[in-house]
Formats: sequence, structure tokens, C-alpha cells
Amino acid sequence: MYRFLYLLFLFLFSCISQQVIYEKKGFLVLNNDGIIAIKNIKKNKLVKIINIENMNYVKVTTNADYKGLENRVGNVDLVTFNNLKLSKKFPLVLVEESIENPKFIAKKAKIFDKEKKVASSVFREEINMEISSETDKNIYLEYGPFHNKLYANVLVRNLKKNISKKKIVIKLKKNDNYVSVGPLVNLKEFDNYSNKLNKLDGYNIIIK
Repeated sequence: MYRFLYLLFLFLFSCISQQVIYEKKGFLVLNNDGIIAIKNIKKNKLVKIINIENMNYVKVTTNADYKGLENRVGNVDLVTFNNLKLSKKFPLVLVEESIENPKFIAKKAKIFDKEKKVASSVFREEINMEISSETDKNIYLEYGPFHNKLYANVLVRNLKKNISKKKIVIKLKKNDNYVSVGPLVNLKEFDNYSNKLNKLDGYNIIIK
């Protein structure tokens, strides 16, 4: 009985003591200067970086504030990049930051609220690991799901004000509507489109 209560206490304590307060999916930038910097996360913070394609992950401490491209999630050194076994063409990762004391979660989470608001706040971003094993991969930016196609059409109209009409389609998947932008053939094109999307940045990145 006491052993059960002890194990239960350890489980509950582990759930409370570490809370993910920030997560972001996106592409990394490689540097040769030993810098580990993550967007929206300050220096000397412990982060977990997960390679979405093979699920390899590392836990590292940031050693600089992020000053890189706005549409990337971070900047890492060669050692970290190689440990993750990332693709040089599409280094797609999920970054997580945790804290020990949950009392600070609500306060710090407000900093990142704007990254969860997309279009007219009709949906939220989902982490999707839809990745093809083909060698000729492209990037697709996907918004959704929209249970009502009307909202998908509203987003399409907003997107067409910023980017090429030829790359925007509405598709049906699992009885829901999704808006897809792509294919984008490389990171240069991704950066270009991301800059044009401006505030409509709540997309899910899919490599296929």
C-alpha cells in the first residue's frame, strides 16, 4: 500500500514539476559558430529539440538570444544538427521548453499566444507528422481543420491577397476541410512565402 502511494506521488510530482510552456514546429538554421538559439526563448534555457522525421531528440541549453530569420524556429550548431540527424534540405523540428514550477505557466504562455491565433481564430495549429519517405520532397503549408467549408473559403480569399493563386487549394481529409499552400520546393521559397503570409502564419508544415 505504501509502495503504491509512493509511486503515485512520484508520478503526480513528475507531471506537476515539468510543464511544457512553449512548443513550435518549424525549420532550423545551421551555424558554424557554436550558437544554440531558439526563437522566443531566452539564453540559458533548457529546450528539447525533436527531429519530426525520425523522432531523434536532444536536450540542450540555449547559449544566445535568437536573432535569426523570423520564419525559422531556431539556430543550432553542427554538433546538435548532426545528433538530430536532420535533413539539410528540410531540417524540420519540434521545439519544446519546460519549466519546473507550474505557477509561471500562465504568465509566460501569454508571450506566445499570438502564434496560436490564425486568420480569424477559427482553428488552432496541430502538430502533424505527415512525412513521405520519397527523395523528391516538397513543403506544404496546411491550415485546418475547418468543419465548415465557408471558413476555409474565407481563409483562401485572405491568402490570395498575399500569395500566388496557383498554389492554394481546399482539400477534404477525414471529413474536414483543409487549405493547402504548395508545393514549395526549397527553404528559399518557404522563406519567401512565409514573409508574404505575414499574420496568417498558423499553418502546419508538412513534408511530402
